[in-house]
Amino acid sequence: ALRTSQAVNQTSECDCSQVESWASEFDNLLSDPAGLQTFTEFLKKEFSPENIFFWCACERYRLTTDRVERSTVAKEIVERHLDTGAWEPVNVDSMARNCAQESLHMDSVDQVLDINMFVATQKQIYNLMKFDSYGRFLKSDLYYVSKTYYLHIFK
Repeated sequence: ALRTSQAVNQTSECDCSQVESWASEFDNLLSDPAGLQTFTEFLKKEFSPENIFFWCACERYRLTTDRVERSTVAKEIVERHLDTGAWEPVNVDSMARNCAQESLHMDSVDQVLDINMFVATQKQIYNLMKFDSYGRFLKSDLYYVSKTYYLHIFK
């Protein structure tokens, strides 16, 4: 209950309509900072926060324009989530995993990493969260408490 109230307090910048929008579309949840925070807390309770951490890291990679920084972010993603023995591995198929790893190894001074390097792996994790975790999130105490909290505040 303490973690639930902490997550609700961290989302104090949003209102009831925002919280309700999380239920209408998974992308609404991910694009709202409060929703993303609340969903992350839910995934921590489910022992699968690596999925949202990976998805967010891929978004960061996609939005990074500096070549050196993009290379650094890519290496972090591969080491943290995709390499054999990664400390927060994500469950993606070997073809997508190998494709991302090979793209990273092809990185050189002359070649800029492809902005779409993680599209396949990110899509797999997105679908896993959308079709598995998201439904449970909408039925969770954490979502219910968030929604109830804002209903009472903004009456």
